Amino acid sequence: MQEIPLSDDMAQNRQLLREELESLNTPVKGLIKTYQKPYSAFSQSNLDAHEALGLSDLCMAKFTPDGVIEVIPNTTPKAPK
Repeated sequence: MQEIPLSDDMAQNRQLLREELESLNTPVKGLIKTYQKPYSAFSQSNLDAHEALGLSDLCMAKFTPDGVIEVIPNTTPKAPK
């Protein structure tokens, strides 16, 4: 990611940051996975463009009666790459 020249114009700063994030072409290592392209350009046909996580990345957990955290397996199919 390149350094973004900031100004007093907040709208312009946001636009420059959005454009920089949407143009990332190298993988970004996150806490739970490596994002191949974490952001893409938002449009009406691509409403999830800024959503880095999908349903297959999430899971639920519960406490057992003895206080242990039990992960409930996620059965959502992985999204195609």
